[in-house]
Amino acid sequence: MIAGDLAKQYLRKFPSAPTNQIAKMLIRDHPLIFEDKEAARGLVRYYRGAHGARDKDKLQDTDMIRSIEEGIELRYNPYGFPDAVDDAWTPMPLPIRRGRGVILADLHLPYHEVRALTMAFGWATKELYTDFVVYNGDFFDFHGFSKFERDPEARKFSDDIKTANALLDATEKAFPSAQIILKLGNHDNRLRRYLRTKAPELFDLQDFLIEEQLQIRKRGAILVPHDVPLTVGRLNILHGHEIRSFSAVNPARGMFLKSLECTISAHLHKTSQHTSVTMMGRNITCWSLGCLCNLHPEYARINDWNWGCAGITVDGTDFEIDNRRIFEDMVR
Repeated sequence: MIAGDLAKQYLRKFPSAPTNQIAKMLIRDHPLIFEDKEAARGLVRYYRGAHGARDKDKLQDTDMIRSIEEGIELRYNPYGFPDAVDDAWTPMPLPIRRGRGVILADLHLPYHEVRALTMAFGWATKELYTDFVVYNGDFFDFHGFSKFERDPEARKFSDDIKTANALLDATEKAFPSAQIILKLGNHDNRLRRYLRTKAPELFDLQDFLIEEQLQIRKRGAILVPHDVPLTVGRLNILHGHEIRSFSAVNPARGMFLKSLECTISAHLHKTSQHTSVTMMGRNITCWSLGCLCNLHPEYARINDWNWGCAGITVDGTDFEIDNRRIFEDMVR
């Protein structure tokens, strides 16, 4: 069988080549023998054992048969490149299909502001944003792990953990049926960075130091890594540090220019909103959240920060944001 012999010859000569490529070479080099591409391709697949178990059992030459795994590997890596380090980055869908929740950010425990938190909790309860609570980054301050100048009188890590547990206890009490979601921010990531650079031998303890000490599983809470966005349809929930160097003048507009997606972020401690409409009529809106921490810390006594929080209504992939500022005596 001339056609079969030629197909086997090319398969042995080019064992890693895709089936379609070998079929094209057979037609190019032997146009009088192979009628069309499908005929050549079918013959190549037959000798590779891809025609089904019955035809595969009939093959006498089995050295050209390749496994399903080999086929997949050759399909997605036809040139045989070496394996790359797996550093996949995948956004996490908000684990809520329908409901109303509140988004709180930048508490910087233990430098949180009790008055602002009290007003945020009260407003969320009154407006029925009680199905879930998203702490959107910088839950901790972790001053002791900062790469900047540190105050030797700052509280210890164990004290920060006690404060955090007390805050989570208060959250569960105020929102007894809510799903608590703790998305880490750049300050929360100070612990991971410190262990990586200063105590790599203890790096494996990072999960224990956060998840176990905050009783994340026992509480039924969800912990989201610092560089992973939460998504609701077209909306991306970021802390804000994930996108570097965006405008502090109007954080929402700065986020829009960097992301070109509907995004709600925090990080810059300012409430703002920006909407743009694309040429095809697509609305893109970005929001930034105010903080819930001390407005005049030692490192930034004079600033233009404000307290704030936001309500979010979720219905499948649809969402609605109610972004609010918090003043001395009200949420508006």
